[in-house]
Parts: sequence; structure tokens; C-alpha cells
Amino acid sequence: MGKTFEGLEELEEFARAYIDQHGPVSSDTLPVEGRIFWHSSMHWSGNWDKKSGAARSVLEQLYTDGELIIHHKKGSRKYYDLAKKHIPQSILEAENPCRDEEELISWRILRRIGAVGLLWDKNSPAFLGISLNADTRRKSFTRLAETGKICQVNVEGIRTPFYYLSEDEPLMQAVLDGSADLKPRMSFIAPLDPLLWDKALIKALWDFHYAWEIYTPAEKRRYGYYTLPVLYGDIFVGRIEAVPERKEQILQVKGLWWEPEVRQTKKLQRKLEKTLNAFSRFNGCRDFEMNYEKNCSEN
Repeated sequence: MGKTFEGLEELEEFARAYIDQHGPVSSDTLPVEGRIFWHSSMHWSGNWDKKSGAARSVLEQLYTDGELIIHHKKGSRKYYDLAKKHIPQSILEAENPCRDEEELISWRILRRIGAVGLLWDKNSPAFLGISLNADTRRKSFTRLAETGKICQVNVEGIRTPFYYLSEDEPLMQAVLDGSADLKPRMSFIAPLDPLLWDKALIKALWDFHYAWEIYTPAEKRRYGYYTLPVLYGDIFVGRIEAVPERKEQILQVKGLWWEPEVRQTKKLQRKLEKTLNAFSRFNGCRDFEMNYEKNCSEN
């Protein structure tokens, strides 16, 4: 996980005592200075094994170990507090329901399948942080299927089978027989949403290539700094870069790229405006502005 640098125990002890006395802290308010070489399975960006702020590292480690909870957020800044202040001791001291490492891995895989909705038995970023090799993963999938916790489904044109939670079987059947009430809606998907954990899966199912370019140098970006995939109904129709200017309370749409096969109809534009209005309110903005050159929407 992250217990690979000298002095971690002393930092953890200090952080616990400080939070106990002063209440919730962020990496900016915990008085721990310096940078350390540290690895955390929480770093979904792919920037692992880098030097990180010591305060941030110790807070994330204690959070990963279950000793801290996220108490609240200010913008994107997380504030941590001691778990024992908010979670009953009976829960914190409850016996581990997993009898061995095999059960723990299977339980974690089950959670990841539920988070994504549909996963395949392949090496996948969706399993990041779980100690898996192909054999262990295969045995876990088999065990979950045999105990009736997951169901298999095949997608036409894809050789590898997919799996979903057994509790989602009624929904799956309703979708397959057409009885599900699935009114098309438009959504902007966050880059770290579970749906986007496995980019290869997205490419296989939707033929949609998505890369989060936040760590890509500006001159090498194909799209924008923080573009969001646009999902409309059951199709990825494009991507959008929308930045909230909270002081002016305006959501600035700096880029909009439709997929080549998408017809830009009046209905699509109405859906886009409705979604942008909702996204503006979500970001504390009163309105939005389309602030990009016309050819930005052309792929």
C-alpha cells in the first residue's frame, strides 16, 4: 500500500494526535512539511511511485487503513477526521467477515464489478490496488459465479465474456426484453467515474476512445485539459470541456467535440442545453457560455 518510507509510524502517531485535538484537517492544514517517496494504490492517475507531500501521504495512508474518514470537502480539498469519532466502535472492532485472502480478493472483485456494472475477466485498471495475477483473478470469477453472486453475459463481436452482479439480473432481463423504461438522457461523465476505469472496455463496447489529458502537456493534447465524455442514451456522442468560473457564476464551455457519426439535430442541441443548465447549477453557476471556436465541435 504505502508503508515503504522511514518515519511513517511517527507521522501517523502525530497526525492522529493532532486531529484528535484540533478536529478535521486537510493536507494544507496538517503541520507536516516535506516530500517523501511514496506509493499509494489510491493514485488512479497512473502517477505512482513519485515524491508526494508528506502531509497528504500520511492522511491518505490513514484513510486507506480505515483510521480516517473524509469529514467534508471545500471545493476539491478533502478534510479528514478520526473514524472513531463518527463510526460506532462495534463496527470498527467487528470481526473480519472474510476468512482468508481468497475471500477478501473475491469480495473486492465483486465490489469492482458492482461499481462498473459490467466487467470482464481480463487484466484491467478496474482491479487497480488488488493483488491479482491471471490465475487468482480467474479463480475468483469462477468462485463468484459458482456461488451465484455474478452472472455471465456475452456481447456480440467480443470473445471475452462479461460479468455483472446477480442482484442486477431483473434489470438485465428488462433491458434484453425491451420492457425497461429507459428514456434517453444526456450526462457528462467524470474522468474517474467507475464507468471509465477500463478504457479498453469502453473502446470494445462503444468504440469510443477516451484519454484523460490532465497530465498531458498542453501542446500534445488532442482535446482539452479536463474533458468529460458525453453519454446520450446508450451511446458516447462526444466530449466537452466545461469550466466553472465561480466568481462570475458562469460555466464556460471551452470545447465541444462530437463523434464523427453523430448528427447534430435540434433535439440533440436541446438535450445539450438542458444538461448544461443542470451542470451549471451543480457547479454553483447561474448560467453557461459557449466560449470556443465553431470548428472545435468538428472532429
